[in-house]
Amino acid sequence: MDGHFRSKGGAEDLEDARARLRAITDNVPIMLCLKDLDGYFMEGNAGFARWHGIDVRAISGLRSSDLVNPGRAKVVEALDQRVIETGEVVVEETVSELQRRPDGKSTIFRMIKFPVYDADGDIMAVGTAMTDITEQKLAQRALEETQARLVGITDNVPIMLSLKDKNGAYQHCNLKFAEWHGAAPEQIIGKTSRDLLPPERARPSRKSTGRSSRRAKSRCSKPTPYSATRRTARRLPCGSSNSRSATVPARSPASARRFSTSPTNVGRKRRCRPTLKNSRTWSPTAPWS
Repeated sequence: MDGHFRSKGGAEDLEDARARLRAITDNVPIMLCLKDLDGYFMEGNAGFARWHGIDVRAISGLRSSDLVNPGRAKVVEALDQRVIETGEVVVEETVSELQRRPDGKSTIFRMIKFPVYDADGDIMAVGTAMTDITEQKLAQRALEETQARLVGITDNVPIMLSLKDKNGAYQHCNLKFAEWHGAAPEQIIGKTSRDLLPPERARPSRKSTGRSSRRAKSRCSKPTPYSATRRTARRLPCGSSNSRSATVPARSPASARRFSTSPTNVGRKRRCRPTLKNSRTWSPTAPWS
């Protein structure tokens, strides 16, 4: 034997190995346990014991029904049996009946059940790993609520909005932008201007995005006759519509550069200009005739 390890004998070596394994499992932020094929706990780490409010030395020999209510115990035992019969890894996310947060709300945990094999390749036990995912779920819920509020705002403003990545692919658009192009918002995502516009309109759009990418500056195009596609050209009753498109750089928290585009229908405004110009020649102080 080398100087790094000296065998003490079979029984002592086994105890040392168990002690090292226990030191590891008791200090990981995961609840771990091991059940035999008859549903009795063989082992459990300190985290598992704390979660269930018992001493770690009392785990061995218990069943699920000794730790949770009968209804939950049946669910857990059914999952154990599924692992034994199929050899599958089973994942479940559920609300805990045992633990509550300081604010009184229930905790949410993810439970992974997996088969444990012996040296012959046969399933000898069912392992369980549990993690508290309450903070993750709350953050996900807050993000979804924020996104829902944002969509509620952008879908009801009187302008068309879209977000492109640095390669010109649409990452997001509001409802009015999608309707302008005769599509649903989810049909726009991943496409480029080339997919939505005639060639003569797609080229200026890509050039505008490219210039904003290099200079990180906002750009506003001149009003131009606009049609969404050859098949769905948008026209007003008195003629073709006009749009002005503003392209602005946007940065994500990870500094991945994106570009927001907001084309606005200015056709009606442009058609009103001659009338407005003529009206300015009238003076309220001019004599009546």
